[in-house]
Formats: sequence, structure tokens, C-alpha cells
Amino acid sequence: MAYYYIAEVNLNYIVKRVTGKGNIMATHALKLVLLGMTFFGCVKSAGLAWTMGDIGVGLMAWLNLVAILLLSNIVMKCFKDYESQMKSGKSSEEITFDPVPLGIKNADFWEGRSQQNVD
Repeated sequence: MAYYYIAEVNLNYIVKRVTGKGNIMATHALKLVLLGMTFFGCVKSAGLAWTMGDIGVGLMAWLNLVAILLLSNIVMKCFKDYESQMKSGKSSEEITFDPVPLGIKNADFWEGRSQQNVD
């Protein structure tokens, strides 16, 4: 149940980012795929179910590695900003994160938070 919830939330996020709106067909397709996998796991051997689970975890690990590689440039920008603030003599409580000067887009939460720190 938890895996379905995580999958649906992520699917809706990705579809909304790509199309600009939610897609009920994608959600229904996800439900059918997971229902089919559940049925398939029930009628086949336990060994096959474990093998399918291992493949799923392996795919998830590879997707996470790809995401880490895609985010590495942004992470390095943030780390260099942090190091420069530390070298300037700021204490850990004074260090702030502002995504705008770093060129990081779509960081709405952090942009709002950095504005609160200025006010």
C-alpha cells in the first residue's frame, strides 16, 4: 500500500511537470499495472515473486543513481556556496541558503524562506 502511494504521488508530480496538469489516465494505468503485478505474484511461485522484487529494487537503485548524477551540479554549487560562507567567518547559525544567486530554479520553498530571513 505504501509503495502504491509513493508511486502515485511521484507519477502525478512527473506528469504535472511535463504536461502542466494532472493525468487521470496515468493514475489508472499505474493502478492496473500494480494490480496485475499483485495478481501475478499471488498465482506464481514465491521464488518468482522474490526475483521480481529484486529486479524492482535494482531498477530503483539505478534510477536513484541517475537522479544523483543529474543533481550533482546543483549539489556542488550549494556546497561551494556553503564553503564560501564558512570561510567568510559566518557561524553555522548565520549561514543561509539562497537559490537565486546560485541560478537554481524552481526552489519556491527556499526562495520564500530566504526572503523571510531578509525581512
